[in-house]
Amino acid sequence: MKIKDKNQSSVKTKTAIRTAFAEIVKEKGDLDKITVTELVRRANINRSTFYLHYSDIYDIAAEMEQSLMSDVMQNSPRNREELLTFTEELLDLIHKNENLYRQILTSESPMYFLRKFRREIAVKIQSIPDVNHNPTPWFQMKTEIFADGICEQVVYYFRGRTEYTFEELKLGILTCLREYF
Repeated sequence: MKIKDKNQSSVKTKTAIRTAFAEIVKEKGDLDKITVTELVRRANINRSTFYLHYSDIYDIAAEMEQSLMSDVMQNSPRNREELLTFTEELLDLIHKNENLYRQILTSESPMYFLRKFRREIAVKIQSIPDVNHNPTPWFQMKTEIFADGICEQVVYYFRGRTEYTFEELKLGILTCLREYF
């Protein structure tokens, strides 16, 4: 995400790029199969304009993911119940924007998203004073392992490697969160 300028022309160009990107993602079903050439044709811009705004296709996906998650990630749960609500809202957001997340998580390079997702979940859990901190010396590791497990289950879902529906996945994660912490 290169250009920080929010002038009218820049906003229109980025909107055209993002719209074209979303259409192509829906059609192709794989980020790795999207080319800049195809994208600039669809957005009706030239390559140099594209590269003023983005480094590559994954840069657009990261920006879209960031904008989708920014509202939820700004929440700072203060207790166990708010942590459950935060987790539920995060999972609902992923489900609502399933096409984009499916493309991100089934591509060859979902690491950026997963690292961020894992870190955010672990930090949110660690910041809650009324969650179970036992055993204390291992609490950080416990939260990181739990966050890794959530990430892995979401990836399994999007890659078709689980028999759970998204609602069952969500229920399972929330149940484990209640029991684990």
